[in-house]
Amino acid sequence: MASRVKPGIEEALSVWADPYDAMTLLTDIAGRVKAMSAQVGLQVLQPQEALKPLGLKRAVELAALAAQWPDMGVVKSGGAWCLDARQFGLWAEARVSVLRRRCGGQPSAPAPQSRALY
Repeated sequence: MASRVKPGIEEALSVWADPYDAMTLLTDIAGRVKAMSAQVGLQVLQPQEALKPLGLKRAVELAALAAQWPDMGVVKSGGAWCLDARQFGLWAEARVSVLRRRCGGQPSAPAPQSRALY
């Protein structure tokens, strides 16, 4: 049985991502981070807790996000990169509203299909 991998934060932040898909992904990821925070009972998630909801494999990727997106809520605490779930939620909402303005609030139209017979 093949395992299903959920898209991660890297796909949502890709410059090639469709803005509507990126909005959906960011909203889903923010929900997963919030759920993990509620499950653990802490606002600041340790690396092993933050990697799964973000769709990352290693803590180094979390550190790279901190460098690329300083407002995301990735902080260094006690020598480890952690994720502040509240700050991440606020950042994700702001990012979604930027993407919503970019795509006009509407999902992208499907590509027109050719009616030519070959």
